[in-house]
Amino acid sequence: MLAKEFKVAKGTRYTFISFAIMGALIILIILPIFLEEFKYRSLFSIGALLIPIIFPTLAMTRKYSVNRKYFYIHYLIGWKKMKIENLIAVQQMPGVVDNDFSLEKLFKTQNPFFHVGKQEHPQIGPYKSYVTDPKKFILLRFKEQKIAISPQYPERFIGYMRNYINN
Repeated sequence: MLAKEFKVAKGTRYTFISFAIMGALIILIILPIFLEEFKYRSLFSIGALLIPIIFPTLAMTRKYSVNRKYFYIHYLIGWKKMKIENLIAVQQMPGVVDNDFSLEKLFKTQNPFFHVGKQEHPQIGPYKSYVTDPKKFILLRFKEQKIAISPQYPERFIGYMRNYINN
């Protein structure tokens, strides 16, 4: 079965953080070369610094795809899939989440910059978020869960997904 693919919206924070992560990785990999007393403990400390950078990078949403049976959210490594037959509604809801950094987001979400992780909102209730651009917030209501995403072209995505809605 061929799958229809949709690109992820890349908000300004998504782009900035991506470049910042790559820059940090390059610096942390090259820095030990220029240190005079490079020991294994330095390598260990650099590895410890890389772990909080690498794991969020691997979890960044790369694209979405849909076939007749499943809706997929693709990461750098791996994917999450939901049965398309369980899709109840697709709603565009820009402005539901803000684009501001806060300490509350730092402790409540897995990534305060991309609105990724378990979230809760008064209008929506609990949902799992994979939003990279809050202006393109789309809520997918499945029978067992709610998922928020942000495709590059929300109108195209909604038009395509309405073919799969089961009432």
